[in-house]
Amino acid sequence: MCAVRPGPVRKLKTSNLKLLLATILAAGCDANLPGKPNPKDRPITPEKVLAFDALFSRNCAGCHGKDGKLGPAPPLNDPLFRAIVPASALEKTLNEGRPGTAMAVFAHKNGGTLTAAQIQVLVHEIKGIRYRIVEEQADDKPKIQIVADEKGITPKWGLVKPAPASTPPYSQPEGSGNAENGAMLFAEACFRCHGLNGAGIERDGKLRNKINDQAFLELISNQALRRIIITGRTDLGMPDYAKKTGRAKSFQQLNSTDIADLVALLASWRK
Repeated sequence: MCAVRPGPVRKLKTSNLKLLLATILAAGCDANLPGKPNPKDRPITPEKVLAFDALFSRNCAGCHGKDGKLGPAPPLNDPLFRAIVPASALEKTLNEGRPGTAMAVFAHKNGGTLTAAQIQVLVHEIKGIRYRIVEEQADDKPKIQIVADEKGITPKWGLVKPAPASTPPYSQPEGSGNAENGAMLFAEACFRCHGLNGAGIERDGKLRNKINDQAFLELISNQALRRIIITGRTDLGMPDYAKKTGRAKSFQQLNSTDIADLVALLASWRK
């Protein structure tokens, strides 16, 4: 057998070697080396997602519908609701949820999945407030803030027109409401669709529109009841506080006290 002698190893001159090393070190992590990942291809971690569509679809659409209009929970993409709900109330609900109901906690600080900035994106978008995303450095860490800005990002659902002056306030006054008065109002405003004592009406051999239901009443707060009475549920054909559709001829649009009385009635049905 013939032995193959290895060829001579070419040695770099010391000066050339130093030049090569200096070039690599100067390029650092930005060197376009083979196999280096493209920074644009790096996945975005969940806490850095600030796109409204992604945040809403992952956290809200399951209950409030794909576009916030049709789901088991009341619609969020409703002009009257968006106009009357205070931004502070939205933030509080997202931070703390609604204890005893199906509305979960979303704030990361309270055990949820969303950062303060992500919650602010949802608040600004639902309220129809233009905003911008500001990134700052705090304690050598990036800090993201969402700031209202008339020239900023336009909400996906558009801007919101002010509610009519006659619209009752969103918040339910504590300790307010008279169930007896609520029963009389129910006969004028709600009976035709929801039946006697909210037991529902029979149509096509099926019981429909029952609201005197323990599961429903246990899973909904008094504040949510007030909100639905004010805004109605356009997705289900329920009129708002002012419309006469499907109501007695003597019906007059509901004021804040009337709505508090109706809420007190429904709350009294909880066992």
